[in-house]
Amino acid sequence: MNKKGMTLVEVIVTVAILGCVSVTLYAFLNPMISQYGKAAETKVMSDLASGVLHFYEDAFRYTEETSFTYKEGYDKYYTNNKNELMVQQSGKSETVLFGNDYFMEYTPELTFSKYSNYSVKITIVLSKDGERKYEAATYVECVNLKLHGRQMEDKSAATFYTK
Repeated sequence: MNKKGMTLVEVIVTVAILGCVSVTLYAFLNPMISQYGKAAETKVMSDLASGVLHFYEDAFRYTEETSFTYKEGYDKYYTNNKNELMVQQSGKSETVLFGNDYFMEYTPELTFSKYSNYSVKITIVLSKDGERKYEAATYVECVNLKLHGRQMEDKSAATFYTK
């Protein structure tokens, strides 16, 4: 008997085996791919928050005076209605520190609060579609406050003033 090619039964068996193997691989790999996506998103949010917090650490470390309420001659740090992190230096116009393009699809919420007599706690929360996705904080010792014997107010606010 001269056999050339495969029978229909052999083709069906081969397709069934390939189907079982592919379903098994999908069930095994899908959770890992999903976990990788979540880890990548967390890393992006961590990098965004770190950049902001490092900027504020540098900006506040050597400040000589701080306030949670408006004072003439102070620089004002705040978030505008477009969710951009802003600074308005005394006597100058507003400057965007971190704009919407920096935060991509995330919405930043920044809070400044007293941590100790000479330290400020800066907290950033990143949200997406109204859901809190990531939170990070840093503590900055305001060296010149301590040096000059000034103390920080016992408050927390979304706007912070320095001189």
